[in-house]
Amino acid sequence: MPLGVAAWLVLEIWLLTLVADAAGGLTVLLLLVAGVL
Repeated sequence: MPLGVAAWLVLEIWLLTLVADAAGGLTVLLLLVAGVL
């Protein structure tokens, strides 16, 4: 796995965790689906 991809995944997970603390699980799920698409 390239270092850039690994760094992007870590950043993505960190942002999702922050959003989860602020907004709740449903919003995180929607953002995760939107990120995949």
